[in-house]
Amino acid sequence: MKKELNVLFLSRHCCIRVVKEGLALLNAGVNVYFLQARVQNPEFMRVLPQMSFWDSEAELRDKLAGLTGFDVIHIHNEPSWIGTVAKQVRPDLPVIMDCHDLNSERTGEHNDEEDEMVAAVDGFITPSQGYAQHINEFYSSYKPVETIYSLCNEDFYWDRFPAGDAVPRVPGIVYEGGITADDNHPHPYRDYREVTRQLTGMGIAFHLYGANDRWNAIYQDLGAYTYPLLPYNAMLRSLTRYDWGFVGPGMTHRAFDHCMPNKLFESMAAGIPVIVWKAQEAAEWVKKYNVGVVVNRIEDIAKLTPDMAAEHRKIVRSQKFTMENQVGKLLKFYEQFVGA
Repeated sequence: MKKELNVLFLSRHCCIRVVKEGLALLNAGVNVYFLQARVQNPEFMRVLPQMSFWDSEAELRDKLAGLTGFDVIHIHNEPSWIGTVAKQVRPDLPVIMDCHDLNSERTGEHNDEEDEMVAAVDGFITPSQGYAQHINEFYSSYKPVETIYSLCNEDFYWDRFPAGDAVPRVPGIVYEGGITADDNHPHPYRDYREVTRQLTGMGIAFHLYGANDRWNAIYQDLGAYTYPLLPYNAMLRSLTRYDWGFVGPGMTHRAFDHCMPNKLFESMAAGIPVIVWKAQEAAEWVKKYNVGVVVNRIEDIAKLTPDMAAEHRKIVRSQKFTMENQVGKLLKFYEQFVGA
């Protein structure tokens, strides 16, 4: 790998996976420039050193044409069309698509936008082994694929929190991430109303940190404890108080079969074990490292005891899974496109 590597991170939302990977690369001495329409967690704008914004496809094309000095364009979907545009505008550079979400994985069907992206880009990074397998099989792709889990950075871990930031313990299960209460939502697996009904019906405290506050009142009426949107590090600190993190869909859905979601690794960073339900690859990973339990039925959660939570908490806090530990693998993947 050349001494100085310059990487353009292109996305629409600059979500937390973008931040995690970008910070780890920056700490490894890689020069990363962030180009996006918005930053999902605006508090990170103060720590990402170089960035620019685009509002439309036309503006994106202009900026891509004018930016110079980069060795590789690392794109984060969704949307997928930005990968096609990047290769059209900069055919001189390797373009890698980091497939956060693929419609074909969620639906099992082709769509033109994603098909065009897969044909255009030079390689893929995936958040799970299942996604890597999907690209190879669904698209019969011959292009290089590497899996980089959405692990948290070392600085995000519970033992890096200032001592004065300790929060009192609270019993129960916590879920953080996207939620909805819309019967017509395009992603029905984000509807946790039935899970909430079942847990609260068994007398289990269920705490929700949604990606927005829109649905909080509905979930409160179902008996859940809901909280306002928090800055990322404050959210992680709050997670430390609970017995278990919940990893799974609101209802059985193929989108979770090959999913290794951020919430799994954020529970690890917060030092709490997880309960995995209907999430195949995540379940295999959790069983491998013994950092939680896998249940086949929501009703089985009632069998979990405080002692089980405490024992798994010790195991979680005895090991770390960090994004920094994956940087070498990511740089090696770049190397086959950039050269030595």
